[in-house]
Amino acid sequence: MRDATCYSWGGGCLMAAAGVVAHAGEINGYDIAVKATLAERPAHWDAVLTLKHTTAGGVTKTRQGSASMKVSSSDNPMRLFKFSAPADIKGTVLLTHEKSVGDDDMWLHLPVLGKTRRIVSSNKKSSFVGTQFAFTDLATPKPQDYTHKVLKQETLDALPCYVLESVPKNESILDQVGYSKIVSWVSTHTFLTIKMEYFDTSGKLLKEQRVRGFVQVSSNPDRWIGSTRSMRNMQNLESSELMLENINAKGSGDEARFNPSTLGL
Repeated sequence: MRDATCYSWGGGCLMAAAGVVAHAGEINGYDIAVKATLAERPAHWDAVLTLKHTTAGGVTKTRQGSASMKVSSSDNPMRLFKFSAPADIKGTVLLTHEKSVGDDDMWLHLPVLGKTRRIVSSNKKSSFVGTQFAFTDLATPKPQDYTHKVLKQETLDALPCYVLESVPKNESILDQVGYSKIVSWVSTHTFLTIKMEYFDTSGKLLKEQRVRGFVQVSSNPDRWIGSTRSMRNMQNLESSELMLENINAKGSGDEARFNPSTLGL
């Protein structure tokens, strides 16, 4: 039995989620970013993964596999993506160990090479398996790495949102993520991020991500999982969609699965 309940945007149920309401009075950008980070951090989940990429000409390629997340014993998320189809990507695995401070560790196992390699910081802004998701898009942004500013409040998908601008604090962070700024629409009630705009290093809008189909973890009702993430490149008009199905957030998960030495087994 799944330890989760699914809600959709557009109804009042998500806005009235128990235990997750905006505090009265002013709230600063950094606090919003921290709350948004924690809102999508349950202790553990496993899911069936479907990843679609569509070219500007309308040609779609579908990849399938599994995805998992677990908060480690050091209280940092670990993420695992494993592909089982089609044949040209079968056995490819991405593992991320997020860190509270400093660069996250990422490893990519490529069966065609028969080895696992660490992804260096300068390559994390590269495309993940040919999609519009960069490696860095699949990890949680660290609030302390950015300067945050609340631009305004507005309604999106019938939900009141903070519109939050986040700018990398230094050139090293900018070089790693590849974005000069990120603008996020964060629900004032749940602190879930439902839209993000990514700007390239010249300041032009590069990509837009929408998150839908949030699943609430019943054992921890202030934690959610976004089941569908759509990323559209606004410059080349290509798009990708990452979908999680059969989400299971029950139990604590096996931390041994998130070991880089076992990715090819």
